[in-house]
Amino acid sequence: MDLPVEQRELSRSKRINLGTRFNALMVGDSISTFGTQLSAFAIPTYAIKALHATPREIGILNTLQWVPPLFFIAFAGLLADLFDRGRQAVLADIGCAIAGLVFYCAIIFGFANIFLLDAVVFLVGSGGAFYGIAASAMIPQLVEQQNLVHANSRFTAARAVSSICGQGLAAILAQLRLLPVAILTDAVSYLVRGAFNLRWLASGPKNIRENKNDERHNIVEPATGIISFLKEKPAIVHLALAAGTFNLGASIIASMYFPFVYQVLELSPLFIGISMGFGSFSSFLTAMYLPKFLHAKAFDKVVVWALFAASVGAWCVPLAHIINAHLLIVFYRLFFSAASTSF
Repeated sequence: MDLPVEQRELSRSKRINLGTRFNALMVGDSISTFGTQLSAFAIPTYAIKALHATPREIGILNTLQWVPPLFFIAFAGLLADLFDRGRQAVLADIGCAIAGLVFYCAIIFGFANIFLLDAVVFLVGSGGAFYGIAASAMIPQLVEQQNLVHANSRFTAARAVSSICGQGLAAILAQLRLLPVAILTDAVSYLVRGAFNLRWLASGPKNIRENKNDERHNIVEPATGIISFLKEKPAIVHLALAAGTFNLGASIIASMYFPFVYQVLELSPLFIGISMGFGSFSSFLTAMYLPKFLHAKAFDKVVVWALFAASVGAWCVPLAHIINAHLLIVFYRLFFSAASTSF
């Protein structure tokens, strides 16, 4: 019996080779994600254990991760539209690597403090905003439109696998009190990703925006062009509101997560790392199955599922303390990671 057309297309896209340049971009991003997950665990742990940061200082530290995208995302998108996206990604990686190396040297020579850590987190977050926009814009250039959903799924799944490995190693390093090694590895991973981006830059198209009069031009025009674009696409406004709601909740939980699990629940770094690894595994499974829903154009169901999963995950955190069930922290990572990947 013949398969439906959509299933045949999905089966074909799974077998297709997405190209050397896409694979180089994906491998470089995966290596950097591995390092990022190391520092995502190591930095708040080091701040609490070594710098004796208060919950308020940890909250400020986490807030500084969200501030750069808020202020720089529009400008980063403008640069990615007008200039070379590969070069933008490379420069962002160099900036992140320098910031990480500065803090590693501060630890080694004994002048690390919470204020320097705040500055480093802000700079890395800024570089991440510029890189994230450039990398997202590269993918449609490197694969055909009919393979775009599968390419994004593979990209996200590769990130999830790297996250599992990075968080597991970070937990072991934290248990062995080798957190500076995790921070150094993250800085080096940015340089490796930059090298992969240079490979793509050398073999990819030089003129990113060949048609100066294409429809993207209106998006980066002054405010009148943006407003008219949003009027034509009300679904984007609704999706932005949903994403904003999700990010607000995620930032609140992120601000209190590490002080809560270390100081209130008194969990070990190894247990926290394992729980984060389960979350990354949840992201991997979500990324693998998500294309089936997107090929069926069930976008509204995906958004509703993401918000529901985020709500369930958020409730697991206080319940872990109220009923003294620390295993709920694992379920928080499972549900919240699945929600983040769906968005």
